[in-house]
Amino acid sequence: MWRACMVAWLVAGIGRAHGPVERSEIDIATDAWMAGYHASATEAEAWEASLASRPDQPELRLKLVTFYNIRRFADVSLRVKRSAHIVWLIRNHPESPFIGHYANADVLSAIDGTTAFEECRAAWTAQVKAHPDDPVILDHAAAFYAHGDQDEAERLLAAAAKLDPGNPDRYDRLATQCLLGARASDPSRAAAAARRAVAALDTAWKLTPEPPDRAYLCDDLLRACYLAGDDARAKEVAEEWMRLVPKGRWDEGNAKHDAHTVLGLLSLKVGDHRQALSHLKESAAHKGSPQLDSFGPCMDLASALLDAGERKAVEEYLAACGTFWSMGTKDLGEWRTALRQGSRPDFSRHLKFARH
Repeated sequence: MWRACMVAWLVAGIGRAHGPVERSEIDIATDAWMAGYHASATEAEAWEASLASRPDQPELRLKLVTFYNIRRFADVSLRVKRSAHIVWLIRNHPESPFIGHYANADVLSAIDGTTAFEECRAAWTAQVKAHPDDPVILDHAAAFYAHGDQDEAERLLAAAAKLDPGNPDRYDRLATQCLLGARASDPSRAAAAARRAVAALDTAWKLTPEPPDRAYLCDDLLRACYLAGDDARAKEVAEEWMRLVPKGRWDEGNAKHDAHTVLGLLSLKVGDHRQALSHLKESAAHKGSPQLDSFGPCMDLASALLDAGERKAVEEYLAACGTFWSMGTKDLGEWRTALRQGSRPDFSRHLKFARH
């Protein structure tokens, strides 16, 4: 399960690389990540021995970070080894994709300990102070703060975009961070964050002339417009996303799924249940995508229609989702059983467009 999810994330990341990093470097980082995942304990020991005699090998350090990633949950000592490599990468190669979005975004005090978290934070604080005009380093520092300190992450990404104003990926990254804030429990704060995401994506859109490349922006733009409460714009983006995405491209399923989900929610909002049901059916009428195949479908529209009493339609939708979400056979089966028994399935982990 974890490997499939990781591959899906890497495919999405390669589709739109963040920052002015050479593709070859991203390839190397991706290969190192996957090599670390597949490594044996013997290989890891050999890598550690090699680093003992020649410390400046960032590729080996990323391999070890990946090797220790899952194993650290069962062996506390591996948490210390993993965080030591991450701190070394931050201090010595903060500009490298090895530390960027591959290694340091999931250093969490609750898992890795307060000491590891504080060491990483101190290292990034020093790097930001030493390189305040380097957008790459600011971007990588923001990845560390993305979940633990969202305001700081957004501040760093805004600064990186200001330093590199012609790079649409800077604004795309900023919007992604803003969207984390759009899930805040405070409705006014959430809506404000969504509006900031829309503004950042509008800038990225202007800097992205090719229609197929603009399609990559539509995922976040659709969610940002919807969460900001701009229903008219959300409808426009949903329809344009399906026009822009090249037929047969890996993300075509994402476009159809999310676009029809939002169009259905908007139809339901104005009382057009028939159209909403049609969009629910269309949202599952595709071959899937790396993300949908791994993480499963969006259940916002299905949940809303269930509230409207459309149990049969929702059960048919779940059956249709089984054609691409084979990894979710157990969940889909349990949800369908719950519907037949008259109870309500728990869709909470699959709500992408929930407004507060």
